[in-house]
Amino acid sequence: MIGEIALALKALDSAYAVCKNVVGKAKDIDDCAKEVNKFLFAKAEVDQHIAKAKKEGKEDLFEGSAIQEAMSISQLEQRQEAMMARIGQAYSDNLKSHIWVKIKKDAEIIQRKRDAKAKRDKENLARRNSDDALLIKQLAWVFLCMFGVVAVIAGVAFIFFGVDS
Repeated sequence: MIGEIALALKALDSAYAVCKNVVGKAKDIDDCAKEVNKFLFAKAEVDQHIAKAKKEGKEDLFEGSAIQEAMSISQLEQRQEAMMARIGQAYSDNLKSHIWVKIKKDAEIIQRKRDAKAKRDKENLARRNSDDALLIKQLAWVFLCMFGVVAVIAGVAFIFFGVDS
């Protein structure tokens, strides 16, 4: 897990450096779309790895002390925020701030849909697991009752037919 995060961070760093240079020098925001997309992809990948590691309960996301880990995460978040602000500024400089506002609005809507879908999937999985547990419990009761009925019939048959022997 640490290796995957380290690779994703390295990709994010290189994408950040390239994106920073291109966004600062590009005349039109459309000229740097490729670099911006690489940065956003690397950002999403790092966020996904960190979320996965936290979900799995990994306490040691990075090698080193806890303060080093906290500083790394804080610096990473600051760099991401700064780059997003720089991208927004580039849209504004090209008189396309309305497009940037629409992009951010659409991103929020997409994220809400993803979160809602993830929540529904989690609830469906919990319900399926609950249904499976209930089915297993009911089957256990059926087999237990069948075993009890067989034992009672065998006992009654032994009393009627087995006493004379």
